[in-house]
Amino acid sequence: MPDRITIQKIAELTEKIGKLPKGYISKKTVNGNVYFYHQWSESGVKKSKYLRNEEIAGLTEQIELRKKLQKELAEIKAGNIAEPE
Repeated sequence: MPDRITIQKIAELTEKIGKLPKGYISKKTVNGNVYFYHQWSESGVKKSKYLRNEEIAGLTEQIELRKKLQKELAEIKAGNIAEPE
């Protein structure tokens, strides 16, 4: 049975993950021009939003952080509690 600290850590990670954007960034070339899009799924429907150049770096960091936290959460739930970096 998970101890109180583990349950608290799971709740903390779940809350942080919920505040970060889902999905990935895709790159499309149209008529020689490169465009970037944030893509994700909602209720089984693929959504897409065009990204301006200044939005790409920040969103990339947030998506990478979400993936890292999701991995950490999965390890904790599996009982393989990783040491914090």
